[in-house]
Formats: sequence, structure tokens, C-alpha cells
Amino acid sequence: GVDSTASQVFSFSIKSIESDDSIPELRNNPPSRSQAVYPTNGQQNIPDSISLRWECIDRDGDSLTYTILFDTISPPSSILVQKVYQDSFALGALTSGMTYYWRIWAFDGVDSTASQVFSFSIKSIEWDDLILELKKQCYIIGIEDNNGIEMVGSGFAISSTQIMTNAHVVNGLIKIAEYYRPDGYKFVAVRDGGTLDLDYSYELDKFAIHPGYDSTTNYTFDFAIVTIKKGILTDTCIFETNSNLHSLMVGSQIATIGFPGIINGPKTVNPIATYKNGTVSALRPFFPDKTPSNNVTNVVLQHNFNTTGGTSGSPVFNKQGKVIAI
Repeated sequence: GVDSTASQVFSFSIKSIESDDSIPELRNNPPSRSQAVYPTNGQQNIPDSISLRWECIDRDGDSLTYTILFDTISPPSSILVQKVYQDSFALGALTSGMTYYWRIWAFDGVDSTASQVFSFSIKSIEWDDLILELKKQCYIIGIEDNNGIEMVGSGFAISSTQIMTNAHVVNGLIKIAEYYRPDGYKFVAVRDGGTLDLDYSYELDKFAIHPGYDSTTNYTFDFAIVTIKKGILTDTCIFETNSNLHSLMVGSQIATIGFPGIINGPKTVNPIATYKNGTVSALRPFFPDKTPSNNVTNVVLQHNFNTTGGTSGSPVFNKQGKVIAI
């Protein structure tokens, strides 16, 4: 607090870093190889709608993003989705009996690691598992008189009040109406196993024909919708998605349900639907002379069903029980 004294002068030297002295690096550890959680590799009889699940470890604790390769051939080359931030992904409806292959690429922001190729097989659905329920969606369409249904064609419920059929079936109803005219006639739709005017029987009201329909050519928009006057159609069809329609292939198993006149007779009170199965025999563009053939333009489906009169307007189902054509 009164005097001060100075020390001697001290010195020190910093170590020189020579060129051969290594500086420790912070190295990134890449992610581990992802492992399948569900389905497990090679698992069989999987439901046709699932979520892929996997697990992956990053030793540095980095956040990971994933790319999923998914295909029906091995190794898979089609990118299903990129930048997935969780270790699961929900798939859409898959094809009955098909084997699928998948692979996960894990990325930590610096390095990426590919998993092995995993596979699983979808449970095969037999037509026996579907037909009874699909028949509930199908209707005979015609005119009612005192003796039963004068059938014109077939159709299938697409909503609680609407039935889809061919435009030429509706045209047939119109011609009958124009010819007969007298009171006492009404247009009806009766479900498979139903009874006219009693069970699953509906009087038809309005109709709509596709504006592009041309009765003078085979390649035309042969679609129509009829509406019931009252009541509710309890069982309605499910249409296949566009993406799955574009993956339809020649040889795919298909089926149809309709009301051939040769089976139900010229007039019936209790219509019984007929089931027939087959395969897709060809796929073509709607205008084959003007449009190149590819997965997107091939919207005309050729089948090998042995169908007869009365089945016009019948739905064509795939093995998932979804409507793919009329």
C-alpha cells in the first residue's frame, strides 16, 4: 500500500508446429446400415396395405434423412420417396401375390449408407374371398312389367343413390320408353339376390350420358349414370387409383360380375349375377391410330371373358376388388 517492487523479466516460447506434426481431425462417422423392422426380410403373406419400418443408428447422433428405393425387381432402382425424416413410411395398396423389393439410403448430412436389399410378398387374394361382397355392388337394369324385369343390361353402385352402366344400356331404356309410353311401366335396378319390388329393388329416376358418347363407333365414351328415386344403395364399389391403373399389365388377373340374359331369362323377378374371371389380354390407347402406346395412354382394356348379352355395363374388378373398367 506504500512501496512497489518490480520482478525480473520472465520469458517463454511457443512450440513451433512443424509440417510433419499432425493436427487431430474431427471425422464424421457415417450412418449404420438400416435394418428392416417390418416387414422382415423375406416375410410372406403380408397385407396389401402396410407401412415400411426400419431402424438405423448414427454414432455421432446426427439427424438422419432417408431415401427409399422400391420395386418389383431386384435390386430396386425406382425411388419411392426422398427426404423421409422418420424411420417409417406408409405404402399405398399393393398387388395381391406380388413380391416387392426395397432398400434404404440413410444420410447424415455428410455421408450416406445403403442397406441391403429387403423383400416381402403380399398375401394372395383368391376370388372366393371377394365375390360374395362384390356381388352386392352389382345390379340388373331393365323395365318392370307385370311378369318381371325386361332386362336391358347391368350396372354397379358408385354412391348411395347412383349406378354406373354403359351409355348404350341407357339408350336402350330410352327407346323402350319411347316405344311403349303407357302407364304401368317403370325402369328398375335390382341387386344380385334381390327381389323385384321387395328386396334391394329400386325404381330409376334421372340419368346422365357422357357427352362424348357416339353410338356409331366402338371407341367411344360409353358411360352413363342412373339415379334411384328413393332408398339407399348400401354397398358401393371402390375405384382403383390412377397410379395403380397405370401399373396394370397384360396378364393381370381380373373378373367381372353381370347379368347375362341367357342365364336370367327374358324376364326375371330374382336376378342372379354371374361371375367370370380372366386376364388382361391387351392394353391400348383410346385413339390407337393417333396416340402412342404407353402406361399412361393405354386406357382401353381388352379381356378374355366369354361374356354374352345382358352383361353390358358390368364392372371389371382387379384382385383387390376395385373397379378398373366397365
